[in-house]
Amino acid sequence: GDGMTTVRYFHAFKKGVDRVFVDHPLFLEKVWGLTKTKLYGPKWGSDYEDNQLRFSMFCKAALLATEQLSLGGYPYGQDVVFVANDWHAALVPMYLKQAKAAGSGWLNAKCAVLLHNLVFQGRFPLDPKAAQRLHVPQEMVDVMTISQQLKVGRQKEQTKGLKGGEEIANPSVQVLNMLMGAIKNADTVLTVSPGYAREVVSSSAKGAGMETLLAQRGIIGILNGVEDMVDPSNPELGLPVEYDVSSLHLKAKGKRMMQCELGFEQDESIPLFIFMGRLDAQKGVDVMFEAI
Repeated sequence: GDGMTTVRYFHAFKKGVDRVFVDHPLFLEKVWGLTKTKLYGPKWGSDYEDNQLRFSMFCKAALLATEQLSLGGYPYGQDVVFVANDWHAALVPMYLKQAKAAGSGWLNAKCAVLLHNLVFQGRFPLDPKAAQRLHVPQEMVDVMTISQQLKVGRQKEQTKGLKGGEEIANPSVQVLNMLMGAIKNADTVLTVSPGYAREVVSSSAKGAGMETLLAQRGIIGILNGVEDMVDPSNPELGLPVEYDVSSLHLKAKGKRMMQCELGFEQDESIPLFIFMGRLDAQKGVDVMFEAI
């Protein structure tokens, strides 16, 4: 922002990874009780007006922690690789690029931006003082300025202040798109699977307006991993039935046991769909509905 502030850090070393938490009143002072979605706004779909400043401070704090905090006895320093997750960390590759251009450090640092869901891009109304407040040169603000919907999706048409039943596209305005800035300034662009990487460059629904840029820039999909304990043979999971490609007949037994536990009719010929995730096309629920 326009002034200086102090942040605190909390550090833990777990499973071979340094975990650092940034603490500042701006992050949680607006939230009482469980944060849920209130970390980003007072309700779903609404942003706090100072979100750009909150997360620019977070990005600055991440750089300082990497360079100066003594983790495991010594700081990581500047010869590092950052993985900037989504729009919240979008300014990290821009701050690195700015420092390199000014000759003030981070010359060997690299940064990959990792995209999880293109619907969430960090779109904010264009602020004439954005360069000053985010502490970046005006040309960086220019490369993430675009005319597009402030919110992805559609809204109910309003007549004389009353919402109707017809849905129309949200209007396009001049916005600052944080994620677009990261895509343009990072050394590489990653996402969570090869399939999603293909979808976001070929579908406007999945790319949410970023499909052309991503196709030009290039994006690599790396399949998410899982904890070692998530293995059917792990006794801690308590699975009574295990099967693989050579023992598919046991799958029907597992289905009957699941039907019994859930109080369903026990009949292995009845299809059983199990879905864990939000009921959203981004999570593949559309594929399940089409299959049904």
